[in-house]
Amino acid sequence: MRQKVLILGGRGFIGHHLEQLIGEEFDLIPFKREVNSLEEIFKKDTPEIIINCSASKANDTVMDSLKANIEFQLECLRLVFKYNKNPIKWVQVASYFELQIPMGRKDSYSIDKSFFRSVLQRLAEKDLIKVSTIFLPHVFGEGENQNRIIPSIKNNLLGGGIAEISLGEQFLPILGVKDCCFAIKAAVKTDQLICSATPIWYDRVVTLALIMEKAISKGTIRINPEKMSIDNSFPKVEFPPQVKNWQPKMDFSNFINQLSL
Repeated sequence: MRQKVLILGGRGFIGHHLEQLIGEEFDLIPFKREVNSLEEIFKKDTPEIIINCSASKANDTVMDSLKANIEFQLECLRLVFKYNKNPIKWVQVASYFELQIPMGRKDSYSIDKSFFRSVLQRLAEKDLIKVSTIFLPHVFGEGENQNRIIPSIKNNLLGGGIAEISLGEQFLPILGVKDCCFAIKAAVKTDQLICSATPIWYDRVVTLALIMEKAISKGTIRINPEKMSIDNSFPKVEFPPQVKNWQPKMDFSNFINQLSL
């Protein structure tokens, strides 16, 4: 029998792609926060698996982060224990930003997501739920906001214009969105408490920008020495073990070859 899956954050960039993939093997429970309350969902169709892609924006306010990264998920957990007779599987989608907290990262997005992970871990230790946390790198691909770094650089270069970046000293691990979704699907089936979708490339932003400039052969990269990312001070993080039974289908050479398309 096909298991019932509830995706939190299904209308986001990753969640939208994941919904299309998960439906091939699992019964996806439809959920739109502006239409359905969580309680209505649990009363009608209690999920056996929850995949949490829901999150605030990285630069949201303290209160918006609290609501999106902790309060919403705690409400979902409350309903899990109210309506589910057996322990569910909870897949927590985590950001590599959270791995930078020991290095000094203090934004509300990272701190709040890390706090909620600690709640899940305590529940898992008591065998109340089954948890797998999967850490993701920077995810790119079809449907992402065009202001994000990869499409922004690509579009400016393809148009023969200037792609301006900061000093570009920050490290950026990248992974295509389709491979990301297959990794999350693998996390549903794994017994790993902590795992990751490892990046296909991980180096400095300025290096990536110059590689893209050479591959596209149009436009110009301009480095603005007066702009500096808050990530400049963070060294490369070590990703947790790769999720079992997954390998990315796109490698970095594929990514470069597709830039001019």
